[in-house]
Amino acid sequence: MIVPMLAAGGALLCYDAMEKIVHRKMKAPKPDANEAHAQDHASWEKQHIKHAIRTDLLLSAEITTVSLLTVAGAPFLIQLGTLAATALAMTVGVYATVAAVIKIDDAGDLLAAKKGDSVFSKAMRKTGEGLVRIAPKLIKAIGVLGSAAMFVVGGTMLVHGIPGADHLATAALGYLSSNTLVQGAASLALNAGVGLIAGVATQPIGKAVKPYLRRAVAFVKKTAQKFKPAKVASATAARPVPALLPANDSFATMPDVKAALNNAAIQKPLTPAAPTAKPQALKPPPAPKAAL
Repeated sequence: MIVPMLAAGGALLCYDAMEKIVHRKMKAPKPDANEAHAQDHASWEKQHIKHAIRTDLLLSAEITTVSLLTVAGAPFLIQLGTLAATALAMTVGVYATVAAVIKIDDAGDLLAAKKGDSVFSKAMRKTGEGLVRIAPKLIKAIGVLGSAAMFVVGGTMLVHGIPGADHLATAALGYLSSNTLVQGAASLALNAGVGLIAGVATQPIGKAVKPYLRRAVAFVKKTAQKFKPAKVASATAARPVPALLPANDSFATMPDVKAALNNAAIQKPLTPAAPTAKPQALKPPPAPKAAL
């Protein structure tokens, strides 16, 4: 299954790269200081992150497949060590570098805020300001180079994954020139061309398959929701107020009047009740005057 997985992954990479070029639907909304813009931007960011995670997961799986292909005939321990080394190299070498590039503007902002009049502090501030300025251009350039690299990597996977294509490409490059540099450049161009052709060819297939994939994902999510344990209501949760009137009473035939009375009884008065006047104590009768 390694070779078919290699070809399928390469085709998916080429499709993804071409989709980013043809359908630019993931642009950030225009800046606007209102709540609707904040919600739209959060939705765009969530979709963008989901797309990046999918691409990275695919790349990781394909790199793992290539690693297995190189040690397919080796003993099990060597295969296990190769996969462990590949995982470590990918995590530390690739994704840590990507994380550092993404955070380059934060690092520049931190350096630009350094206080002090020393030469070192001034140099740090200048460095931070420079990083903040180049961060957008650097990230945009990496995005363009990343898309181009996806065509090259996807085309290479297809050349190695399609039976007979690798031998045909090697024979054509050997017939073209015996120079190693020329063969390397020609191989790179050939793989990129195969990736571009595969990206164009897989667009209609992707449009036809996408609705079914979405339905499958929705079905899986709906099925998973049924197996989730029900949430236990907390003790402090609001409980429904029981009806103040019994079910069988004189108002059973008048539901509107009954509901109005219940609502009036449940609602608190808007103004505090006037204090009741305290009854005045009776004064004792005056003592009789003494007789003259």
